[in-house]
Amino acid sequence: ELQELLDNDSYWESENTTEKIVSDGLVGKITPTFLEIIRKEDDELVFSNLLAYYFQYNRSIFQKFAKEILGIADFAPRFELIRESNNNIDLWVEDDKYVLVIENKIKSGLNGLKDNNYSQLNKYQEYTEELISNSESESYGKEGHYFIFTPNYNQIDTSKYNLKKPYKNISYSMIYKFF
Repeated sequence: ELQELLDNDSYWESENTTEKIVSDGLVGKITPTFLEIIRKEDDELVFSNLLAYYFQYNRSIFQKFAKEILGIADFAPRFELIRESNNNIDLWVEDDKYVLVIENKIKSGLNGLKDNNYSQLNKYQEYTEELISNSESESYGKEGHYFIFTPNYNQIDTSKYNLKKPYKNISYSMIYKFF
């Protein structure tokens, strides 16, 4: 599995972009980001909170993001975004037509794995599908869409899980290019 990752050219730069630090420390050194300074550059909760903030702060950006990255052309400007409260789903985004379930994975894999390939993805999907099929639910009749946000090096293969609907992998390089 490690060799497959090493051999996959899409994970690597086409040329060496490493910058050397010169003795005065001023030339060739990129200033660390705020997240690197506070040692949170790999923290899933931080990234989920940042995404939630930007999506709520500028709803037209999320509409454009939904269209260009998630493939949902008609997402409404009025929507509800919930962090970690609907059955522990990282980002739950709901408008009048759709329920978007977004699982964010930085360095970890899937949790709650059982012998029958049942995972947290199954749990989230079952919860969502139950809500959108329950006529007494506020989410009734909406269309569920499922996504996993991951860095390029952490591609999660969802084909081995018994999912009724597929999760679409969205790489952080796509998210970065969008912003």
